[in-house]
Amino acid sequence: MSYRLPIRMIFILAIFASCEPKRDGTVQDETVAPEKQTALFKMISPDSSGVRFANHITQTFALNVYTYAYLFSGGGVATGDINNDGLPDIYFTSTIGEDKLYLNKGNLTFEDISAKAGIANFVGIKTGVTMADINNDGYLDIYVCRSGPTKDEQNLNNLVFINNQDLTFTEQASSLGLLDKSNSTQAYFADFDEDGDLDIYLVNHRIDFTNSTKLRLKQNEDGSIERILGAQTAFESDRLFRNDGRYFSDVSKAAGIDNSAFGLSASIGDFNNDGFLDIYVANDYVDPDF
Repeated sequence: MSYRLPIRMIFILAIFASCEPKRDGTVQDETVAPEKQTALFKMISPDSSGVRFANHITQTFALNVYTYAYLFSGGGVATGDINNDGLPDIYFTSTIGEDKLYLNKGNLTFEDISAKAGIANFVGIKTGVTMADINNDGYLDIYVCRSGPTKDEQNLNNLVFINNQDLTFTEQASSLGLLDKSNSTQAYFADFDEDGDLDIYLVNHRIDFTNSTKLRLKQNEDGSIERILGAQTAFESDRLFRNDGRYFSDVSKAAGIDNSAFGLSASIGDFNNDGFLDIYVANDYVDPDF
């Protein structure tokens, strides 16, 4: 007959197993005191690293957490080797200020190359950032999401910085078919159609926060009630962009990901182990059930 010890008993036995008896018969506790343990990480000061980025957010009467609930959801960071020297570089998004790009010089020291790299002078509320080889030329490019309430829709267009292979970048969202005015949180790159290049899943969010807890319903002819799940505005749903070589095509509706939600993040993986990538999306407020 099998028998399992209670968890409490197992825990007590584990404690005694970690102790060894001394020669005089007493027990020696070999647990290392916290102050004697070797730290896994070491803080590097800005004076040493050269990284002095800070995401300062100043709330105003027109722009604050009440007029835009996602104001403090920005502050994205991405790391990647933009010049193929074997050292990871760092890109920081600034919610309402200038983004920063730091070049890794080795020995945990970095140089601010934002201005000469051509990424600094873009306004709007920046959120997530991703480094990926968008045009498949062997160099990492940079995709920056933008969001927020604005009267100038140009400030909503996400930014696609293509690597010129000389530590400079050129913004090419329009020419690549990626000029999107959605309120975006983060972009994810993966080969969804298994054709050898990177496609893009873009997590977006609704901006009508006052209706965030209200379910949208409709009554069918048979009297049944059905929930309305699809996007209600042109730039509300998440997006799936298929990489067609030199251009990206929006295949969101055909792919079945059309939705109306408050997107926060996503995770890509083969969750059902069928050999194809799946997408798990985390949302705020209501559950879109798509």
